[in-house]
Amino acid sequence: MGTACSQAGAAPRESRALIEIKHKLTGEVLVRVEADTLVGVDLSDKDLAVADLSGADLANAVLRRTNLAVAELRGARLRGADLTEANLTGANLITASLENAVMRGTILNGASLGDANLVGAYLCKADLTGASLVGANLQGANLRGANLGTTSLQDAVLSNSLYDSRTTLPPLLLEPEAKGMVRAGDVELSKDMHPPLP
Repeated sequence: MGTACSQAGAAPRESRALIEIKHKLTGEVLVRVEADTLVGVDLSDKDLAVADLSGADLANAVLRRTNLAVAELRGARLRGADLTEANLTGANLITASLENAVMRGTILNGASLGDANLVGAYLCKADLTGASLVGANLQGANLRGANLGTTSLQDAVLSNSLYDSRTTLPPLLLEPEAKGMVRAGDVELSKDMHPPLP
C-alpha cells in the first residue's frame, strides 16, 4: 500500500508575491514587501530615498515619516495615502494622483508636483518651499499653516482651497480670494481635527 503525499484536509499554503522597491539610479533593493500590491501597504518610517516608484499604485498606503527624498513618483497613484511628516524633498511627483492624501507636516521642499492632482489633499503645516505646482489641481485642498512662500503656482487650480493667517503664500499671489481660495478661521492647528484615514 502506498503512503499519501499530502495530509487530507490540509489547506494549501498561499504564497504572496514579493515586491521589491529599488533605488532609481543603482537598482539596489531598498525594501522588500510581501504583498500582491502596494495598495494600502504600511511603509512608515522606511528609508526610500531615491526610490523608483514611478507609476506605482500606493492608494491608501501608510507612509508616515517615510524618507522619500528625491524619489521618482511620476504618475504614482497616492489617492488617500497617509504621508504625515514624510520627507519628499526634491521628489518627482509630476502627474501624481494625491486626491484626499493626508500630508500634514510633510516636507516637499523643491518637489516637482506639476500637473499633480491634489484635490481635497490635507496639507496643513506642509513645507512646500521651492516646490513646483505648475498646473497642479489643489481644489478643496487644506493649506492651513502650509509654507508656499517660494512655491510656483502658475496655472494651478486653487478654487475652494483653505488657507489661514499661518499660511505663507507666494509674494505674487496678492489676492488669494481672486484665485478662488477661501480664508479659514484661525483655529489652533494643534487642535485641528485630523481627517479620518481612508
